[in-house]
Amino acid sequence: MAGEAYRSLRTSLQFAALDGNARVILVTSPSQAEGKSSTVANLGVVLANAGERVAILSGDLRRPASVSSSGWTNGWA
Repeated sequence: MAGEAYRSLRTSLQFAALDGNARVILVTSPSQAEGKSSTVANLGVVLANAGERVAILSGDLRRPASVSSSGWTNGWA
């Protein structure tokens, strides 16, 4: 069921960028623990499965969560 929600989000983002110029998606919020990292990770998976190129960058220097919680490697480790 959650997978369908992320596929729906992907479709909405694709329709919002009908001219094809959307190259960056920024996910942010004013508070901690609102699901930003899980949303970005799941949206990245859905986009990659649809054939899109995906790079996830964490801008939170105090609490980077994308690489550490997913088990992915960052290429420098």
